[in-house]
Amino acid sequence: MVGVRLRALAPVPAMDALRIAFVADTFDEAVSGGTRSAVRFVGALRSQHDVVVLATGGRDEPDRLVLPGFQLPLQAMR
Repeated sequence: MVGVRLRALAPVPAMDALRIAFVADTFDEAVSGGTRSAVRFVGALRSQHDVVVLATGGRDEPDRLVLPGFQLPLQAMR
């Protein structure tokens, strides 16, 4: 874009920490790439935000809530 003058952007104010609930069925047992990525992602979020993990199984911790798993009562298709 020749001849276009760019305006200076207004400074962005510092963002307050967010409270984030990360919900996953599997979180502790890093058996798959998705689970490992979730653990790393939560770690990165925690560097600037307040993150609580809601998961089935695993152990209760101050920043994690363990919920019982459930299956929807659906008949399997044949």
